[in-house]
Amino acid sequence: AYPSGHSTEAHLIAYLLIELRVEFKERALKSAQEIALNREIAGVHYRSDSIAGRSLARYILKELKLDTKFHKELKKCRSAIKKKNISFY
Repeated sequence: AYPSGHSTEAHLIAYLLIELRVEFKERALKSAQEIALNREIAGVHYRSDSIAGRSLARYILKELKLDTKFHKELKKCRSAIKKKNISFY
């Protein structure tokens, strides 16, 4: 078995959305979990693959947060989202 790429990507996007606006947390995480579960239901991944993907996403975010360019871009995104009052729904 190996980390699910779908789980990794979905969770990383969820974590990034949460970084942008904390009120996205519940819906973003739910969506990521649904994507990972669908891969399990389809029989292409085991539960452990989904969990590994989620862990990998956390690690990637941790590494991104070490980059000053990432912080600058995140700040720009926060500003744009706030300015346009973007919702996750």
